[in-house]
Amino acid sequence: HDNLSVKAIVMSQDASKKLRQRGEAKEAGETRRLILQAAQNLFAAHGYRAVTTRQIAESCGITQPALYKHFADKQEVYTSMLLLEVAQVKTAIERIVQREIPVAERLRLAALYLLNNTHHDIGMMTHDVSNELKKDAQEMIAHAFIEGLVQPLASLFEDGMHQNLIRSPSQGGVSPMMTA
Repeated sequence: HDNLSVKAIVMSQDASKKLRQRGEAKEAGETRRLILQAAQNLFAAHGYRAVTTRQIAESCGITQPALYKHFADKQEVYTSMLLLEVAQVKTAIERIVQREIPVAERLRLAALYLLNNTHHDIGMMTHDVSNELKKDAQEMIAHAFIEGLVQPLASLFEDGMHQNLIRSPSQGGVSPMMTA
């Protein structure tokens, strides 16, 4: 019986530890989300160079050292924020592209989504990515942008070209990727 009691205690401790770890992971995920949300607002308003990690931390009610538990540096915050945004846009645009409605309506919905859900000064963001970030971060963002926004839109333009609603390159138009 003693051996079974020890096993039960160990199993109970393991279960408690797993629950505690899940709670900590959930809390860390929530903190990370808050950091990215605060960063998005600050970067959109002021640009990469003008924003500090201290401002980001203060904006979401944590200390700067606490921010560094989630992100190595400002570049990682910025890159993570952009990658999250692109992933969200990709999900929405792909849903629109896959709908069984006419191409013109899908294009209208995609345009409305982008107009209503992207709040960056694209010129400032492009400048920041090109001039403030390291090459590997630039490449990661460029790849995500193409995969997450350009390709889904290109597939929509390709549908329009197949239905002769949009001029194809052979008709004097441009490629679906270039159109997107």
